[in-house]
Amino acid sequence: MLMADRKETETPTANGENEVVAGHKNAFWIPLIGWYFGILSLVTLFEITRTWPRGGVTCETSAAACALTVNPPAATLRGGQTLRFYATLGATGTENVTWSASAGSITAAGDYVAPAVEKDPVMVKVTAKHADTGKSGEATIFVRKDGSLVLSRSVAMLHAAEEFDLAASGADTVAWTEVTGADGSFTEKKAASLKYKAPGTVPYGRNVVITAHAPAIGFASMRVFLQPGAKSDGHPLFWLALLFGLLGGIVGASRSYVAFVGSRRFSGTWGPYYLSRPGFAIALALLVHAAHRGGFLGSGSDNPYVVAFYAGMVGLFSDSVLEKMKQALDHLIAFSDTRPDKMPGSNAGVTTPNVVTTTAAKFTGTIHSLKIDDDSGKLVITGGGFVDKTDVEIDSKKVSSTFVNATRIEAEINPRIHVAENGSKVVLIDPQGGRSEAQPFPPM
Repeated sequence: MLMADRKETETPTANGENEVVAGHKNAFWIPLIGWYFGILSLVTLFEITRTWPRGGVTCETSAAACALTVNPPAATLRGGQTLRFYATLGATGTENVTWSASAGSITAAGDYVAPAVEKDPVMVKVTAKHADTGKSGEATIFVRKDGSLVLSRSVAMLHAAEEFDLAASGADTVAWTEVTGADGSFTEKKAASLKYKAPGTVPYGRNVVITAHAPAIGFASMRVFLQPGAKSDGHPLFWLALLFGLLGGIVGASRSYVAFVGSRRFSGTWGPYYLSRPGFAIALALLVHAAHRGGFLGSGSDNPYVVAFYAGMVGLFSDSVLEKMKQALDHLIAFSDTRPDKMPGSNAGVTTPNVVTTTAAKFTGTIHSLKIDDDSGKLVITGGGFVDKTDVEIDSKKVSSTFVNATRIEAEINPRIHVAENGSKVVLIDPQGGRSEAQPFPPM
């Protein structure tokens, strides 16, 4: 028989129940979804390794793991000139440091005074030591003798299209070396000052030397380190939330997919749901991330481990998260949904009165098996003693159902809602209110 002609058939199991044997629809979807999850997982893990912030990522939890940086990292001064230094532990400024200098003097606040020198230039090391962690950082100062040409900056780090002001002291007029093209450009050039602008596109590892020359005095230069890409205002937390939401969605959907394929209960009509589940998880993870960063879920943390954890959990349990978000919204805002075209079994936003049951009727029918029809995607309940107007509940939610005969009832099933990873519970309710024993779906 050709694969295209195959249909799902029922095969008795050892306990008398029936299982669904894969037909042509499942034979198409099962390998397709398997490859889809596999390739998507590899791409996601690769992007996570590229996106994860490098360096200093544990400063939120341990200051000892961060480097102590002194700013500015380098400078050129003449004897008697002053410059204030700042210390940064990871990404946070700190004042709990002890300052020292190999020449000249520096105050407890970081104000440095260059010494008078006879030879030109003299290199001085300024050191900051953090009192709590013992971390230390250094800056380099070149001290020049009186009458020397000095630039206002010795080093700068710029991203594409960024700019800064540069001035020379010690001479009224200087000649600047020209920079063009890949080295950037000068704007607002004056006799002893100018504005430097980095190029729009920066190749990796490029740096530029800017030199000023004054006749009868000499040369002074500074170095610009160009950084590829635009300046970032922090860790790429948005992309981490997206990627870990996607990863959680893949894991959650794969778990459900493997469980149903392994138990031979997979239906080809669920294929679009499994293909769209990762995108659904991304959207929810980004919504929760926005709420987190906005302070709606407490103070927003810059720690990438925190973002990765909650985004992954949202993606993994996206159906549960959506239900909790709906409950929270219903609690904050009371909706009244009177649409006549609502989906069967949907009570979203409708307030139902509490019903007090005085006596419990007994369910007279018998359930033999549960299965998914591959052609219609409906849940088929077989047994005996069924009566017309019998209702079907899946996980305490009433769904649309059809009474076929005394041995068969068919129910509409939404895989996004009813195909839970840990299985669902199916209950029949007859017109007299009698409830059957909850049947596991898929059957264990």
